[in-house]
Amino acid sequence: MDSYGTGGGNVAGILGLGWSSHSYVNQLGPIAQAKFSYCLQTTHNNNHTHNTYLRFDISIAGSRLTIPANYFRRRSGRGGTIINTGTAYTFLVRPAYEMLERALVNYFSRMPSVFRIHRQRFFNLCYQRTTTRGGFNNLPTITFHLSKADLVVQPQGAFYLGDTFRREYFCLALVPKNDDSVIGMHISKQISIVPEIHEFVLHSHSDGGSNPNIVL
Repeated sequence: MDSYGTGGGNVAGILGLGWSSHSYVNQLGPIAQAKFSYCLQTTHNNNHTHNTYLRFDISIAGSRLTIPANYFRRRSGRGGTIINTGTAYTFLVRPAYEMLERALVNYFSRMPSVFRIHRQRFFNLCYQRTTTRGGFNNLPTITFHLSKADLVVQPQGAFYLGDTFRREYFCLALVPKNDDSVIGMHISKQISIVPEIHEFVLHSHSDGGSNPNIVL
C-alpha cells in the first residue's frame, strides 16, 4: 500500500479509499470486485467503547509526572485517548500537555548548552543548541504508562529536529489539544504496534523482537 507525505511528516499506513490507482480498493483489484465496506463504532455511553480508549501517565527520563487520570477520561462522547495512524504527530489534552511542558522546561533549564526559542512550525516547546549539532543526543525519553505496560518513546519519536539560519533546533513533537488526546505515527518510530481486535489488546515491539508488551 502506497503512502505519501511532505517534508518531515512522512507517515506510513494511510488507507486510501478514493478513485485513483493508489486507492486500497483499486489495489485489491478483482479480489474486491470494486467494492469495499466498513463499519464505524458508535460512541454512545451505554456500549463498551471505553475499552478502546487509553488511559495513562507520563514520565520524562524516568521521572513520573503523576498526571490526574481524569484528564484522559471520556465524558459525554468527548475526551479519552485514541491511536490514529492517519495523524502524523501526537496531541495531548491541554492540561496534561501543560504538565509535560513544564516538566521539560525544568529538565532543559539544567542544560547550559540549550536555550528556548520561539515556536517552530506548530510545536510550542522548542530549543536551540549553543554548541555544534547534537542530533538527538542528551534528549530524554518520554514514557507512556499504559494500563498493562510502559511504552517508552525514544528521543527520535518524542522530538522534532530542524534547522534555522544554519542552527540546529529541536522541539517537543507533541501538540496541545482542547478535548481529547491522539497518539500519532511520529511517536511510534522504532515501535511496532500490533492491534489484536478480538481480545481488545494492543501489542508493542519496542526492540524489534518477537515478544511484545501488552499495553491495552
